[in-house]
Amino acid sequence: MTAPSDGRYRFYTSSDDGIRLWIDEKMILENWNEHGTTTDSGSIDLIEGKKYNLKLEYYQAGGGAALGLQWIVPGNGKKQLIQGLTAPDGNTPGLLVEKFSGIDLKSKTGESIATAVTSDGLQIEKSQAGNTVEFVLQLEKGNYLGQWIDTKTGTRIELKISHEGGEVTLTTPPFLEDIALVLRKN
Repeated sequence: MTAPSDGRYRFYTSSDDGIRLWIDEKMILENWNEHGTTTDSGSIDLIEGKKYNLKLEYYQAGGGAALGLQWIVPGNGKKQLIQGLTAPDGNTPGLLVEKFSGIDLKSKTGESIATAVTSDGLQIEKSQAGNTVEFVLQLEKGNYLGQWIDTKTGTRIELKISHEGGEVTLTTPPFLEDIALVLRKN
């Protein structure tokens, strides 16, 4: 992101559950626990025209979910969406979103580019919206029928496996939030 003017910027997040915000490796706000929708804020001095790395960490533990990000530009006094976000390549407009399977942020499950972070959450272009995960199962020899179920959309995709026994590597179809696998041996 590029600062449009010199001065002290105040960043606001709205989250349900945990949230952390970093500007150039400096954490400026943290509320890393389970909670209902809460607004948090933090401030930092920025220099006009300088590019800064922004990292937003968020996790959803269950129940309701919310994620929003705004700032107040010096001299403006009004909360607004952050303009001029670019992915780490420096060219792609938006915010890199990395998804993890747990609160410890160790098991990355996918990434996409968010075009905005609003009170409605992340706005992700449809071409960027899907994540896939690869994992290994231990199966007995045999034929299997199954279904991938996207728990957000309800979309079901049939799966057939003929296996000689041992490990099999599966890759999920693209999904938005969670995906389930139902697998039965014939």
